[in-house]
Formats: sequence, C-alpha cells, structure tokens
Amino acid sequence: MTKTITTPPVVEPFSTQRHKVPPVALWAGAGVVSLGLCVYVLIRWFASGQIARTPNGPTPLPHWMRICLVAEQVGLMAILVVCIYVFLIRPWRRTGHITFDGILLLGFLSLYWQDPYANYLRQYFTYNTHMLQFGSWANLLPGYVAPNGRYPAEPLLWEFAMYAAFCMPPIVFCNYLMRKAQARRPDISKAGLIAIAIGFFFVFDLIGEPLLMVQGLYSLPASIPSVSLFAGHYYQLPIYEPVFIGIWCGTYACIRFFRNDHGEAFHEHGINRVGGSERRRTWVRALATIGILNVCWMVLFNLPIGLITRIANPSWPADVYNRSYLVDHLCGPGTGYSCTSPGTRLR
Repeated sequence: MTKTITTPPVVEPFSTQRHKVPPVALWAGAGVVSLGLCVYVLIRWFASGQIARTPNGPTPLPHWMRICLVAEQVGLMAILVVCIYVFLIRPWRRTGHITFDGILLLGFLSLYWQDPYANYLRQYFTYNTHMLQFGSWANLLPGYVAPNGRYPAEPLLWEFAMYAAFCMPPIVFCNYLMRKAQARRPDISKAGLIAIAIGFFFVFDLIGEPLLMVQGLYSLPASIPSVSLFAGHYYQLPIYEPVFIGIWCGTYACIRFFRNDHGEAFHEHGINRVGGSERRRTWVRALATIGILNVCWMVLFNLPIGLITRIANPSWPADVYNRSYLVDHLCGPGTGYSCTSPGTRLR
C-alpha cells in the first residue's frame, strides 16, 4: 500500500514589496498635483480681470520682424496639428487605443502653465509683445510676488505649440540616433546613450535659439555676459541655456527610449499592479507621464536657471531696453523700475 504524503502549502512570509505603492502611482500623483495647479492658476487668471494685452510701447517693430513673427506663429501651430495627427490620432485609429507617443505629446502640452517659472527669482526672458498675447498669469503662480507680474507677454499660439513642436519631433529623431549608435556599437553603455541624448539637444539648442531670438521672438536680457554668445545684443545666449536644455530634453528622450521587457517607461513601472479596466490604467499612465514631464521641467530647467539668474547682470543690455516690444512694460518709463539697475527685478 502506497502512502501518499501531502505537502502542506507553503505560507509566504509577509512581504512589504507587494504592498508598496507602485512607482506609476507616485508619478500619477505628481501629475494630479501639476494639473491641479494648472487649473487653479488659469481659473485665477480668468477670474482676476487681468487678461489684457501687454502694451507694445513706442518702439516701432521692423517690417521684416513682423513677417517673422506671423510666420513663426502660423508655422508652429501647423507643426502642432501635424504632431497631433501623426503621434496621437493616426496611431489611436490604427490600434484602437492611445499610444505611448500620444500620451507623451499630451504631456508636453501640459507644460505650458509652468512657462513663467524661470522668471520666478528674476526676470530671465521676455517675449515680443507683437505676438498674440494677453499678458501673463505669472503673478498668480503660488509664491510669485511681482508688482508688474501680469505684464510679461505669454504668446498663446507660439509658446503653447512650442512645447510639442520643439519636443516631440526632435526627441523622435534623437531616439533614432541612439538606436543607430546602439546598432553600430552594441557594447555602448546606457551612460553613453544618455550622453548622446544630452549632447544632441545641447547642439540643437545652441544652433536653434539664436535663430529664433534674432527674429525677435524673445530675448534673454538677464544673462551673464562673460559666458554668453552675442553678449549685449537682444539675441544674446548664455551658454548655460543649451546646457540645461540638453539635460532637460535629453532626459525626455531617455524616458521615451529606455523601456523594460514589458515596454514600460521608467515612470510606468508597476502599471500591471493597478487594478480596474484598461481605460483606467491608461488614465494612470497619462497622469504619470504628465507628472514626470512637469517635475523634470521644474527641477532640470526652471529651478537651476532661476538660481543662476539671481547672480546675472541686473542691467539689461541697451539693445533690449531700447526695444519696448521686448521690455514687456516691466521696466523703463512709466513702470517705476529701471532697466539698467538692480531695480530691474520685479520682486
């Protein structure tokens, strides 16, 4: 007679790993906070009665510059429409669900509300008032105190489209270069690929920003002249600008490039532990994407640029303050602040 030995079930010890909050939920929380602040600031802006065009001032705008401004606004909006179709609508229709790139594109558009934060500690940049703009919500950002904070022109068409048009296509191309490098040198390390991403966006910005600024789209008046290209001109470019653009946008390229075996990006880890329907998981992924993009924008660019600007030259170049359409009614006659003294700071 054969005796059957029944092995008692193994009871696993209590595991805290199973009960940890998945990373995707933490990033989704950051996304909720970002969207909440965005809605809060915009509602305050609409309710404040401050929505009004920033005056152009007395300086006449050159005709060639006016043509450039119109072409840039129309062209960038056209690029945005193409991006929405290529990365969001077409893949959605083909697969029946929103893809990673579609979510990423929407995440880029969510960055616009943060745009004035680089001016939080001192006015770092100004936009041309001749673009479509209705002032700014800067002075309504939490903690932002500036008597003329409603005046920095925020170009609604150009700047909103910029966050998608100048992020998504270059990131796709950067990832193509990273794959090419990986195919050519299979032993290339992750650090090497990250360096390619950061280096690509450093060069991209180093070439691209002067081309944009020379058209009169915007200016970076509070720069450190000793480390700036074209110092003293309205299109001066501090070299730390492309450095931090490289780090910031290079990080975005790496987020898109590096995936685990399940095709999940860094901020999506643990999405399989989120209960509910596939639609619910898509919402969580979208919020997580918005969260990580906004955190990177704040930590990798706005914060360091703001801190550096505190030690920048407090006197704006004459080539800027003599162009009232780039001064944004922040300093000069009738504002109570001088463009050529430490009083240039709005705070």
